[in-house]
Amino acid sequence: MGEVLSQAEIDNLLAAFSSGEIDVEEMQEQDERQVKNYDWYYDRNIIVVGTSHAQHVMEHVPGWWGIITVEEVDGAVQALRKYAETCD
Repeated sequence: MGEVLSQAEIDNLLAAFSSGEIDVEEMQEQDERQVKNYDWYYDRNIIVVGTSHAQHVMEHVPGWWGIITVEEVDGAVQALRKYAETCD
C-alpha cells in the first residue's frame, strides 16, 4: 500500500503548491518524460492499481498502456478489470 500522509503533511504540500515552491507544470513535464522513457525501454507497460486509483491513473498514462485493477477478496488479490488491449 502507498504511503499515507498526515494532515500536517497534506497542509504543507498544499501550501508549497500555492506558494509556487512546487511547480505543477514541472511535475507534469517530469511525468511526460517518465512515460517516454518507459515506452523507449519496454515493449509493454501495464500498471496494477487498486480500483480506487484507476481513474486517476488513466488521466496520467497513455491509452496504449494497460491498467489492471485489483482488490483484496477473502485475503487474496483478485484482478477485477483490465483496460487497454495491451493487457492479456
